[in-house]
Amino acid sequence: MSSDRFRRKFGLSHARLQDMERRGELFSVPIGNNRYFPAVLADKSLDRHRLRKLLQRLPPAMPSMEKYLLLVSRRGSLADKSPLQSTRRAKRYRIALRVADAEADAT
Repeated sequence: MSSDRFRRKFGLSHARLQDMERRGELFSVPIGNNRYFPAVLADKSLDRHRLRKLLQRLPPAMPSMEKYLLLVSRRGSLADKSPLQSTRRAKRYRIALRVADAEADAT
């Protein structure tokens, strides 16, 4: 999703979007000379607070595609759900945070 479309969906200014990305609350995927935000991050049914905390646990140096794959890949430890899906349930969310921590330690 283009940064303009993402900003419009959430009513964010360009500066606010950049600030959120700088703080690790969001990430974009560079394609050519443009940056795109994964559409899954724009799902308004997600708990934004939990998603932000999950993303902030990932190291800034982690490549964007690795972050994306971490969020959307299903894991047995999360009852065959992805960390992104796990933001909806407290117990799975705590496990998802541990998964993110383990990824951060491995990077």
